[in-house]
Amino acid sequence: MYVAVKGGEQAIDNAHRLLANKRRGDTDIAELDVE
Repeated sequence: MYVAVKGGEQAIDNAHRLLANKRRGDTDIAELDVE
């Protein structure tokens, strides 16, 4: 991926991390497990 804005790559990494945390939801609840 090409990012022309200074700091853009770090911003994209932060956005991915934020979305992953929002998708995960409440971390007090255990993750689903495949048995």
